[in-house]
Amino acid sequence: MVNTTTVAPQEQHFILSSLSPGRAQRRLALAVVLALLVAFFITEGPLSSVQVGRIDAFVPAYATAMFVIDSITAVLLFAQFSILRTRALLAIASGYLFTRPNGTGRGAGIGAPPPALLAPLPQARP
Repeated sequence: MVNTTTVAPQEQHFILSSLSPGRAQRRLALAVVLALLVAFFITEGPLSSVQVGRIDAFVPAYATAMFVIDSITAVLLFAQFSILRTRALLAIASGYLFTRPNGTGRGAGIGAPPPALLAPLPQARP
């Protein structure tokens, strides 16, 4: 009896970032970019003279959204790093991990000095 052994090919992971885009995908990306540019320039012209009112909750809401987005991005990049084990993914994921507390502090008003520190100091007369 002939003893045959099967050799399993090395496990390949299906990762979209390792695939090169096709011609149709490049055309679609170019069309999306051009459409966004056209939409920006059409809306930017008439709205450039409109003065919007002050919204005090904008910066904290923006910082919260950035915190959530950066957290999700960091988790996804660390997950992809655990599969591919490339240093570039680790560096990018660590960068997103760093931006979370940095942006959160600014959104909470920690980055801005209190108004009392900006007031002029009284001058002593000799």
